[in-house]
Amino acid sequence: MKSGAPTPFSASDETVTSGREFPDRVRQLLASRTPVRVDPGGFRRASVLLPLFAPSPGAPTELWLVRRSDGMRVHRGQVALPGGKHEPQDADLLATALRE
Repeated sequence: MKSGAPTPFSASDETVTSGREFPDRVRQLLASRTPVRVDPGGFRRASVLLPLFAPSPGAPTELWLVRRSDGMRVHRGQVALPGGKHEPQDADLLATALRE
């Protein structure tokens, strides 16, 4: 981790349990990271959503996961983040994540 970078948090951190402070903490942590660039050759374009929510005021922030259908060809029944493969009709990767 970079010197002076914010420390990662856990579910027991007070900053995580505060609904108002949580988005700022996530932004701070993401801003402290150096993006990794990869050669897109050989990869499929895809996008996932990180839907974070507090079920009630003052409740700890939770992450919404989905369970893939047992009828899927691959990864059936697995727990996953919402999202998937980019389709030609998707305007961009945000549209891909939201469509899924």
